Amino acid sequence: MSSSSPSWIDAHCHLSDPRIYDALDGVLAQSRSAGVGRWVLAGYSPDDWQRQLDLKKRLGDQVVLSFGLHPWWVIEQSSENTDAGLAKLENQLPQAQLLGELGLDGYKERKATLVKQLPIFEKQLLLARQFSKPIVLHIVAAHDQALAALRAQAPWKGWVHSFSGSAEQAAVYLDLGLMISLSGSATRLPEAKLKKLLAAIPPDRLLLETDSPDQAPHLEGIEPGALNAPANLPRIAEHLGHFCGQNARVLLNRSLENIQRVL
Repeated sequence: MSSSSPSWIDAHCHLSDPRIYDALDGVLAQSRSAGVGRWVLAGYSPDDWQRQLDLKKRLGDQVVLSFGLHPWWVIEQSSENTDAGLAKLENQLPQAQLLGELGLDGYKERKATLVKQLPIFEKQLLLARQFSKPIVLHIVAAHDQALAALRAQAPWKGWVHSFSGSAEQAAVYLDLGLMISLSGSATRLPEAKLKKLLAAIPPDRLLLETDSPDQAPHLEGIEPGALNAPANLPRIAEHLGHFCGQNARVLLNRSLENIQRVL
């Protein structure tokens, strides 16, 4: 699937990730050939924000900046470093269109660190309110804790990225005003779960992303463990469309429209 003039947008990708940053010309050329000509970047750390700013100089409005402290980064840092990161985020957030990705990750061994993650998550939510920024959430195996924090300041503008939870959990985020973004990880969901999840998300609240270079879709021709790329977005849309009875182009166009409403 391709488009003669790239117009679709990848709702979440890490073009500033060192694994692909130095080979970006080829990555972007393939993306444009697939019809994906804009990219919402995903914030990880202060170093990542600087690479995003460099990409902005190079690509202009083709990229959407998102600054945030990723929970994985928070886990790895000392309290002094996280405090410094929050101070830098407060200073630099006006340069970004979104705050993210922020969140909580309680998967396996990370569960023990939720007590450390939660205060940083809550402080970033306060910054989102202070600067009126939509949020991009990373929530894994910590929905109860995240929703408790979000409810305290609802409603919200933004989305939950790479969502793989249940239809019931999606409904709660939707009730808080958020959109649901599905990535390559959705191609690995059981058929029944995926169908139920897609049925629970209204067309005007669904976003599509790759989460490149991670979350490579489980599709024919893509090797397990391969780096993901924005060029895979139409294939993800095609897979999802098969389970909700929609044309992939319709899903991609709706995702674009939904992102534009948030921004």
